[in-house]
Amino acid sequence: MEPTLHTGDLVVTKRQSNYAVGDITAFETDEGTVIHRIIGGTSEAGYVVQGDNKDYPDTWRPKPENILGKRWLHLPKVGTWAGTLKQPIVFGLLIGMLAAAAIPLQSKTHRRR
Repeated sequence: MEPTLHTGDLVVTKRQSNYAVGDITAFETDEGTVIHRIIGGTSEAGYVVQGDNKDYPDTWRPKPENILGKRWLHLPKVGTWAGTLKQPIVFGLLIGMLAAAAIPLQSKTHRRR
């Protein structure tokens, strides 16, 4: 979807009651989740979709029941950062730092009593 979206961007979608030409949608295929723009079609026959970086439409024709939602929020590069948190060592370090930061707060609370 470059230049609109890039690998590592986080895209949050929201279901809609209908979709129109120009909408960027996420939909399910046998190959996984795809994010492409609607360029034609209908809800009954299926939408014609195409990536912004492609010269031809996809062979997929998603219908409303296949669409996860329309792009609602786009956060550049946040997907890469969030993916890093899935690594056990990084997640453990983050939890450790939060726990270490909470210790001084705990000590101050006990002194006041």
